[in-house]
Amino acid sequence: MMWLPIYGNRNSLTLITVQFHGIWGLYLGAEKKPLAGGSLDEALAQMEDKFGPPLRKKLQDHGAKLDGDIRKHSFITLNHTGLQQLKDNRLEEGDVLHIFPAVTGG
Repeated sequence: MMWLPIYGNRNSLTLITVQFHGIWGLYLGAEKKPLAGGSLDEALAQMEDKFGPPLRKKLQDHGAKLDGDIRKHSFITLNHTGLQQLKDNRLEEGDVLHIFPAVTGG
């Protein structure tokens, strides 16, 4: 595995896991990816930079289009708590960021 450091605050890098669920994991070729970051915002930005382009390419190859970043098309939790309910955006060693594709239908 390749570790992806974030350089926003070198003194407080925290190793977390990003777990892609459903088709996101299938299209990225792995369900779990490691990240290192100082805050949730940094980790989300890094996730987009690293995994957004290959995900958009894979979706396009299958006839779908992903406008905007992964966050706009996903339900995201940190340790199974929705981002809207979080009181703090600091990361702790071993945290898991869960990324679920948005569900639509009709």
